[in-house]
Amino acid sequence: LKSDGTGTLPDNSINDFLLDNEDKLWIATNKGVVYYARPYSILDDAEQEAIIPIIDNNLLFYKENVNTLAVDGGNRIWMGTNKGAWLFDKDGSELIEHFTSENSPLLSDVVTDIAINHLTGEIFFSTNEGLISYRGSGTLTGTYDKPKIFPNPVAPGYSGVITIEGVPFNSELKVTDASGRLVTHLEANGNTAIWDMKNEYLSDVGTGVYFVFASSEDGTERQLGKIAIVK
Repeated sequence: LKSDGTGTLPDNSINDFLLDNEDKLWIATNKGVVYYARPYSILDDAEQEAIIPIIDNNLLFYKENVNTLAVDGGNRIWMGTNKGAWLFDKDGSELIEHFTSENSPLLSDVVTDIAINHLTGEIFFSTNEGLISYRGSGTLTGTYDKPKIFPNPVAPGYSGVITIEGVPFNSELKVTDASGRLVTHLEANGNTAIWDMKNEYLSDVGTGVYFVFASSEDGTERQLGKIAIVK
């Protein structure tokens, strides 16, 4: 894998690499980031070319330094650069988050390393000014017998989100009210789902008790927990 031959890397200076949850090989260099869709066949397939993600019709981080990579439980890719920390979807074609020292508590825009606690979703950013952590929404766990829901109950005046940890991997959930009427659908990132306390019409829900269900492969539903909201 060289920038002037096999593999078409953008640069020979490799800063970091990882295998994501779909076995794509991501490589961060001094001049951008690429991935290989079939990394295990690279040695047998000398013609396999690196894929440069495209976002908004532009090559992602073209000729820019990418210091570090990390993948969360939802197979989303974190990238640390000299211009902050970036979170992209699994193909690098959609920007989800961009943290800088101006719009977040990030200590510096120069992000040198990113590490993830896959059990809690906590993400650690190492910068040239120190270390700070952030609680993300993509976790990776093996069991979900007793999902953790917080805050719960929700007190009056709270306007944040409700986090549901320990749900089936990348599952689709539904929230109902106490009478069984559908309130909204949720999609988990890894083993964590986030609810903004809105219904499917994007209106805030009222005071009440709400139930969270997960669908299994055979079509049956399993109640994961209940949430009490007081407005």
